[in-house]
Parts: sequence; structure tokens; C-alpha cells
Amino acid sequence: MQCPTCGSPYEPGQGFCGSCGGQLPAEVPPTQAMPVIEDAAPVEPPAQQDDGAQAEYEREYARYQQEYAAWQAGQAQPEAAPQYPATYPAPGAPVAAAPPKKSKTGLIIALVLGGFVLIGITIAVLALVGLLGFSMPVRSEITEVTESPVEATTPAGFDSAEAAIKAKLPEYGADWVYTVYEESPTAVTFWVGPPASEYAAAVTVSKAGDGSWSITAEEPLDFASDVPGGNVEMSSAEEAASVLSEHLNAVMEDRGMDAHALTVEPFASDGASAGEAAGQFKSFTIDGTTEQSDGSFWVKSTQVWTWGTEKWQYWLVPTEAGYRIADVKEW
Repeated sequence: MQCPTCGSPYEPGQGFCGSCGGQLPAEVPPTQAMPVIEDAAPVEPPAQQDDGAQAEYEREYARYQQEYAAWQAGQAQPEAAPQYPATYPAPGAPVAAAPPKKSKTGLIIALVLGGFVLIGITIAVLALVGLLGFSMPVRSEITEVTESPVEATTPAGFDSAEAAIKAKLPEYGADWVYTVYEESPTAVTFWVGPPASEYAAAVTVSKAGDGSWSITAEEPLDFASDVPGGNVEMSSAEEAASVLSEHLNAVMEDRGMDAHALTVEPFASDGASAGEAAGQFKSFTIDGTTEQSDGSFWVKSTQVWTWGTEKWQYWLVPTEAGYRIADVKEW
């Protein structure tokens, strides 16, 4: 037998051609020959048969009819050929893998997450409703309290004794000057007066418990004591002390050139002769004078700086312009 597609021979019973893969025609089983039933003359039943013979006859007749009906069914419905796919892969060709089954894991996770989100939204809504219901009656009971501003307390006085006396001087006169007469850690007494005249008053500045300084006493001076440069003649010791006091005030107030103008050599060549304290020189006192045989004076001073107390004595010598500072050393 030969393939109807490519003509290659094949064995009976093959479904597909081994060369081209085409489907081979199905074999039709041979048709059974219908049994020939020869006409026979009708048989006249005997006039009288017993019941056993009649029953045997009916059984044989029914069997015959069943066999005939089975034969007719086999002829009317031939055996159906097996169904094969339209295209069959050639021998040795790769067979496509079956598509993977779709996983339902993603769908399950999405459903679970959706359930959690829905539960979270429900809880948030219930919490918000409960919070609003709780806060509304409470808000009605709140009474607004207005706090009065608290004013910061500041010291009643000044940061230093010098600041206090400088603020006081304009009450005496716009151009009045001052000098330190006596000083302690908690009080300073200043002599004040107009320029080119005698000191007119003694002003005491005291330190309070909060560290501020303020005026605590004022009294007029009953003796004649001139401001440096005045027309009233002073003793040589007083003139030397007043020049040193003016020099130290210039250093304290950062007036370096004014301080240097009151010095002569060799001290004039020292940088300290034109020094400026930059706020570190707090106060000083004149503690005494010692006259020398040549008419000069050693004038002692106690000075308070930010780092501590120092004691210095200055050598003031007479010149045509008055006493000037010629040297300085510790005492």
C-alpha cells in the first residue's frame, strides 16, 4: 500500500506516513455478506399443537429477529475511523511544551491586601467619628485664658561705677570732669567739678547685690582742691597725683594719644605710655606720693583689671608743661 500524498509504501494499520507525516486512509473492514435466505414455502401450522411446541417456535423466531436486527445495525453504522490532529509533527521535530498553568497566588494576595485596606479605612473612619464626638463637648468647656505679658527685670543700676558717674555728670554740668578719690570692691568715691576749676562735689557709687552700680551719696566739698589745669595753685604732690590720675583715665577710656601726651622719655618710648585698655581696665586709686630730692615724685596706684589687681608706682618729673610720667615700676 502506498501513501496518497508522497507515494511512499506503508504497512497496513499505520495511521500516518513515515516519510511525509500525512494521514493515511483508514482501513474499511470487509462487509459481511448478508445471509441468503431461500424462500421456503409457508409451513402451515398444524391444526393443533401443544403449548410446548408453540413456545419453542416463538423463542427461535425472536432469536432470529435479534440476529437480523444486529446485522442491519452493523451495516448501517460502519466503524468510525480514529480522529487525528490535522498536522502531525514530523519525526524528530521538537514538540512544543504545554502552556503553564496560570498561578492564582497574585489574585489571592490582592484579595488579602484589599481586605486589610478595607479594614484599615473602616477603623480610621470609626476613630475619626469617635474623636470628633469626644472633642466637641470638651471644646465647649474650654475657657480662654489671656496671660498678661511678663516684663523682664533688668538691673536698676549700671554695669560699672564709671558708667554710673558718667551718667550723673550731666546733672552737674555738661562739661564736668571726675577723678577717683577712694575705691573698694563695693564702692567708689569720685570727685567731680567743672574743668579748669576746683572739685565741687564728692559722689559715691555703690555696688548692689545684683552686680549693678548706682549713686548712693552726694556731698559738696568744703575744701579747695582744683581740677588739673585749673587756675588755683596746687601743691607739687597734688599736681603729680592729678597728672597720673588723668593719664590713667585716658588709658581706661582708650584715649591713647592723650595718655601719651602726659609722658616723657624714657617712658614715652614704651608702648604702655599710649596704652588703651579695651574695656579691661576697670578702676584705680591713687595711694600716695613720695617726693624725691630733685623735686620729682613717685606716685603709687592700685589698679583693677579684668584679670586681677595690680600695684604700680609712677615717677613724675617736673617739666615746663608740668609734671610728666618718666618711668613706672611695680611696688
